[in-house]
Amino acid sequence: MKRFFRLALVSGLSAVLIGTAGAFVSANASVDAEASTIERFTDLLRQDASAGDAALFAGKNIYFAETSGEPSRFDRSATGISMFGALLRGLGANLYALDWRQPFPDNIDVIVIPNPASDYTADQLSRLWAHMNGGGRVFMALNPVTDRAARERGAFAGSNGLFLLLNADFGLTAVDNMVAVETEGDAGTTLGIRFNTSDVDAHPITENLSGPLEFAGARSVTVNTPLSGGAVTPLIYAPEGFYGESAFQAYIDTGAYNFDIGADTTPGRIPLAAVYENPATGTRLFLIGDRDFIANGVGFAVSPTASLGFVYPNNVIVALQAMAWLLESNNPVLAFPTPAATATPTITPSPLPPTPTPTPTGAPATPTAGS
Repeated sequence: MKRFFRLALVSGLSAVLIGTAGAFVSANASVDAEASTIERFTDLLRQDASAGDAALFAGKNIYFAETSGEPSRFDRSATGISMFGALLRGLGANLYALDWRQPFPDNIDVIVIPNPASDYTADQLSRLWAHMNGGGRVFMALNPVTDRAARERGAFAGSNGLFLLLNADFGLTAVDNMVAVETEGDAGTTLGIRFNTSDVDAHPITENLSGPLEFAGARSVTVNTPLSGGAVTPLIYAPEGFYGESAFQAYIDTGAYNFDIGADTTPGRIPLAAVYENPATGTRLFLIGDRDFIANGVGFAVSPTASLGFVYPNNVIVALQAMAWLLESNNPVLAFPTPAATATPTITPSPLPPTPTPTPTGAPATPTAGS
């Protein structure tokens, strides 16, 4: 049974994604740009938010994993996460690079893992796991392993050590798929991967949203019963009609695809983000299956350039509220400027195969919930 979904035309990011060249600028320019963003953001908080929000994360120490191909918080390109880092600084947090060669510092409040290009070593996993089971807090944003992620910067496969541990102990892991939907166009029936969604469950992380969340291509996550105690809660779901394509790279290479029962995630309310919490240990984890959710040129894109006019302000709100939940802080009260009128809504095309010849066999007659 084919399912179709009209992708919402809300991106307006083609120029941002294509026009930004190079991953890094000079150190002085990066520092100056970050300082300017922080100053504008703190001014905005003082003007439009409740008193004290400019120092909401004051004294909190956030460490970024940066040694396994993760995007840098100093990277101002479209694929970097410098804006995310600047906003955390603007809320008063101290930011550091995580040094895997040394025992983790006692002052870590949150570790950010933004899409490593390869699995961590046994030694790294041991330290991370000891930290998490001892009450650690972790923010993970992990891309699908296929298409752009695999070819350009890599991503964790579901069989890697970290996911095996997450699934066994915390009941939460990411699936090796690409959440996609069949769409009709000039090229025939193809798979679209860019979408927005307003399907969220109530949680402090999903409060205060005024519209949909933007995804540039996401993997789904699974929610199971944790063996180590605690609870897993799904937060954000794919739109109706989407399914999880486990062979998306083959589709890109050949143009052919079919629904593979037992391998693909069936259409339904497919989770894209979830949290784990264990009150007994204090452990908290936020996992979202799209690193681009916090990337400068996608989820954190602004118009005009070097402003706080976020094209997708709800992505920013969710990311910062996820950090607030991990820190057990109040949510920041955020009211960003309206993006420039020149940011005409237009969708960035999903990757299309060279010769689309899809051969879908159809989904099961009765779709089950994504897993």
